[in-house]
Amino acid sequence: MKHLAKRTFISALTLAGFAVLTVWSVNTVSADQSASGGSGGHGGYNDYCTNYCSGFGVGWHYQTLDQLKNWPWDNGTNTGMTDSIRNEILSDCAAAGGFWRLSFERYEKYDGVTPTIVPNQYAGLVSVTSGQSWPYLTSGGGADWDTVMSDWKIADELEVTKTSWPNTSWFCFDPGWREEPDDPGPESGSGDSYFYSTTEATVSGLSDGPTLNVTTSPDGTSDIKFSTDDSSVTINFEHMLYYVSGIDSDPKDTFPNITTNWKVTTSGASYSASGSYTVNAKSSASSQVNSNSVTVPLAKGETKTVCQQIQYNPKYFSFGRNDIGWWEALEGGGWEWYHDYWEYFVESQSGSGISKVCVEITRPNDPTGAGPTSTGTMGSTLMYTGESATIGWSTNGPSYDTRRLAEWQAVVYQVPSVVGYNSMLTTSDPRYRGAGACGRYSGMQYRGCVILHGGSTGYSSHSYGPSDTIAVPDYVGDKYCNTFAYRYEYWYYITGQGWQHYSPPDYWYVYPSACRTIAKKPSTSIWNGSLLTNGSVNTSTSPRHQNPQLGDLAGSKITTYGSWAEYLDVIGGKVNGLGSGASFALGSGFQDVFMNSPLTITNNSSGNLGHSGVSSSTTFHTRLDTFLKDHATSDPGGTIGEWTNIEGTHILRHSGDLNITGNIKLRSDTTYSSIYQLPQVVLIVDGNVNISSNVEQIDAWIIATGTVNTCSNFVKETTEADAIGFGNNPNPGDVCTHQLVFNGPVIADNLNLQRSFGSDPLIYYTKGTFGSDSERRSSAEVFNYRADNYLWAYAQAGRYHSSYTESYTRELAPRY
Repeated sequence: MKHLAKRTFISALTLAGFAVLTVWSVNTVSADQSASGGSGGHGGYNDYCTNYCSGFGVGWHYQTLDQLKNWPWDNGTNTGMTDSIRNEILSDCAAAGGFWRLSFERYEKYDGVTPTIVPNQYAGLVSVTSGQSWPYLTSGGGADWDTVMSDWKIADELEVTKTSWPNTSWFCFDPGWREEPDDPGPESGSGDSYFYSTTEATVSGLSDGPTLNVTTSPDGTSDIKFSTDDSSVTINFEHMLYYVSGIDSDPKDTFPNITTNWKVTTSGASYSASGSYTVNAKSSASSQVNSNSVTVPLAKGETKTVCQQIQYNPKYFSFGRNDIGWWEALEGGGWEWYHDYWEYFVESQSGSGISKVCVEITRPNDPTGAGPTSTGTMGSTLMYTGESATIGWSTNGPSYDTRRLAEWQAVVYQVPSVVGYNSMLTTSDPRYRGAGACGRYSGMQYRGCVILHGGSTGYSSHSYGPSDTIAVPDYVGDKYCNTFAYRYEYWYYITGQGWQHYSPPDYWYVYPSACRTIAKKPSTSIWNGSLLTNGSVNTSTSPRHQNPQLGDLAGSKITTYGSWAEYLDVIGGKVNGLGSGASFALGSGFQDVFMNSPLTITNNSSGNLGHSGVSSSTTFHTRLDTFLKDHATSDPGGTIGEWTNIEGTHILRHSGDLNITGNIKLRSDTTYSSIYQLPQVVLIVDGNVNISSNVEQIDAWIIATGTVNTCSNFVKETTEADAIGFGNNPNPGDVCTHQLVFNGPVIADNLNLQRSFGSDPLIYYTKGTFGSDSERRSSAEVFNYRADNYLWAYAQAGRYHSSYTESYTRELAPRY
């Protein structure tokens, strides 16, 4: 049996049988005679008081076995206890060392005196007939009824009784059984447990990056660093709390609930939260106590750091425990504690913990600077075939830990003339994910691309500002472009992984290109004659490299081409670019015009070339004008169209502007027996002479008071010249592209030389007036003072009986 006391069970050696004590009366005791007077119960031995009794009650008395053994009346007569009962008690109660006996309490000696009660003297065991009852007396040494009943219950739970309480006249008992040992006291420090936290951050949905994730170590700190071109980034945070039980427990053990309080805070963004986390202290556990999202807006050039943490307390818990079980009486005496389970309780709590993740986001600036630059000669917007031009770069590329500047390229490329200017040609590409700057423009069908300079930046910021002087290829109409590109790599950092290169979004930042159209500088030549002007002459020279290729830098092997007169240049004003003595006829090794002006009057220095001091003869002009006007045969009107196979002399006079829209050609398929038969055309114009684009040959004298315009179709900044790839006539570049030859003297107030033929050896389909290919030395306009002009003039003087008078004489330099 087990007895519950103070949460503690008391157990005894297990014996068979079970009895229930019933108290029928507080004032009287009734006992049923046992059928056998069995051991450990009551015996029915003296049904009457034989020798000395006159009246009696009953009482419970405790008697040790030694007292039983030495009981003076223990002879089987006065005690009412047979030897068998006595021996049974001595045997059964050996472990207890004593027993309770229900005995007659009142008796008297027979001495004729009033009977007296003798303390601690009692007769044999009570044994009465069924239903008989006696008063319960305590005055003669009998014990309190409740005490005995309580002891019987203890004995009964210890299973040392053999009968029910109403049938019991004796039972074994040890007074020590009343006071079991104290329960074990609480044990201190019976187990330590603790909380810890982790914080997880996840960045996903980037347009140019992977999903980034990091989780802190227990109560640790972690970082994510990355870059993006997105204007906003969302960070997802998750906070976990973990409980780690340090107690090795059994299933029956009991534990309290414990609580830690937490708070989430954010720096760099607005978010906070708080709460508590409760667990049973028995088992380790975990829970996501908070999750949230923070959106971070970013402007270009911004770096923002958002940190979020969870802090909690308490962290540490120490436990005590109570031992819950029962005491067990041992056979032969004593008690043994039997453990059932532990009852744990919080003894102390302390400390706090924190975990934290910081996310650093950079939205980088694009590279800056003016970018590529390109200029032609004298700062023009054109480059000229074969000549030198300056290209340059002015760039600044920032580098970040998370967006690393890795490589740079300074590039030139050439685009065919058939490709017009468009955004794809010149616009920057901040995120070109191809093979360098050349790959960026491969869609332009370029003729080629060359990396002039380039290299690694070592992941450092980079600035580039030099320039190159390049030799311009002979591709008229093409675009010569230069650009610059930086290559950027994406890197990110995660605690525990270190720096990682994420290559898929790596890109080249390609600057807007500087593109210049390759143009040519046509020249004019005067064959068999000289140039006489009262004013200045402005033409251009072209110092050219021979057969330059894309990406060639300017060198020293240069041939200079330009306009020239075969004989004299008698220039009243300043000479700009015009050679004399046929110096540029085949190209010159000198670039300075002074060195190419051997027959230029007053060529005393390169800075003051010209200023001849010789003006045209008014007298001569008047005589010639008068003579020819007097012999004018007709007025051609405002326009002369195609006029070929001309025979005879035609002196035409027109007042107003004259438009020449077709070739004027003398007959060339016949022979003449006299100079007086030579054909000739003289055009006397009181105004301007405008020559159409398609006209290639004019076999005539032109004497005009205004301007002779060699291509009236020319429109500034609109008219295109020949270009590689346009093909033959008709094409967009067929305006003013034909060579024009004047076979005869030209006298005018001004000459506007608008033709573009020549200076373009690669435009092989273009032929000159005389069938020659276009090449570097070819002239756009040729003023040819042919022998027939001299002979015809001589014939005219003789025909009209003119006389010759020498006005002045000037020696000219010899020609070899």
